[in-house]
Amino acid sequence: MDAIYDDSNLYNFEYIGKNLGSFSDRLNLQLYKSDVEHPMSTQYRVVGQEQYMTHKLTTDMRGAKLKNSKDGLTYGIDTSIRTGMEILYDHG
Repeated sequence: MDAIYDDSNLYNFEYIGKNLGSFSDRLNLQLYKSDVEHPMSTQYRVVGQEQYMTHKLTTDMRGAKLKNSKDGLTYGIDTSIRTGMEILYDHG
């Protein structure tokens, strides 16, 4: 299958705090989100000229990262959620 098009939106927010007293030497927070629509098709293949299929795909991803550094020790957490939807069309 070939991609008909790709419509992507990417968002990113990052905050860095430094010298936050006894809690942290450096605190890094990142929030991100992306949503993508990218239908795939066999329409432009030689065998797909008369009968082809289109597979519509959408994906949404959201996540966060939190990282803290204090006295040479770095630790943190990273989490994300990914959802997607797929629909198959037969053009035959």
